[in-house]
Amino acid sequence: MRIRLASPGSLLLVILALSACGGDPISDLRSAESITLFSIVSSPPRGVVLPTTGEQFRGYAVLGKMDISNAEAKKSIVDALHQAILPGDAPRPACFEPRHGIRVKQLGMSTDLLICFECRKIQTFGLLSFIPIIYSEISVAAKPQKVLNAHLRKAGIPLDPSMKGDI
Repeated sequence: MRIRLASPGSLLLVILALSACGGDPISDLRSAESITLFSIVSSPPRGVVLPTTGEQFRGYAVLGKMDISNAEAKKSIVDALHQAILPGDAPRPACFEPRHGIRVKQLGMSTDLLICFECRKIQTFGLLSFIPIIYSEISVAAKPQKVLNAHLRKAGIPLDPSMKGDI
């Protein structure tokens, strides 16, 4: 049996990706080249058929998505999320039923934020092409849900009807 070590070039690529994606993903939104906001379905109510796009975001059905290109919209989303970050040890429910997602692209890489406001948790995934690089969790208050929902509604994108809170 032969053991193959990764080439020095591929190791360097992974190290660069880790350092590039390792910052605060919420703050990284401020300088992003592009931001896409997703309305997703966590677990559709039994017997209810929702108008999904056929697309998946981190394994969840997408109801709709929008590019955030307006500087004012981008600022409102980033500010709402940044102000809502809680200490990592803040108590929170154990569920994880995300209904929002954000994809941030910068320098050829992307970071996905999968957001559950019910349990006040954001899971972040850093990507280099198709290779998952980083996974972390951020505790967040539910306040940004209202801001994200307002942007989705304004664009005519449906929301998950089983969402608790600002619907």
